Amino acid sequence: AAIQEIAEITWDKTRHNFGKVHYQQKVLYNFQFENTGDKDLVIVDARASCGCTTPEWPKEPIPPGGRGFVKVGFKSTSTGPFNKQITVDANTQPKSTVLYISGEVLEQNN
Repeated sequence: AAIQEIAEITWDKTRHNFGKVHYQQKVLYNFQFENTGDKDLVIVDARASCGCTTPEWPKEPIPPGGRGFVKVGFKSTSTGPFNKQITVDANTQPKSTVLYISGEVLEQNN
């Protein structure tokens, strides 16, 4: 069923830099948002640009004035700088918001 009602989502921020992280260290960040519209906010999907990034999001509707977060986990599979995108689809206009994570994975210490 298509969602006809349009909600509004306001993000605290859409970019997060983890700074320096260790090889294969798992790091997490919560992108906070608020439903600033007058309709229930429904996040339909959140997908990452690669398998090393795992987003989790609330599956239940967020009422007007409600807050929530998309939790983004990142586990490095290679060293060096990284920039990843997470596309969040919701009943908003525009439909998609892109969140960005970045940082630098340090060389392995043998």
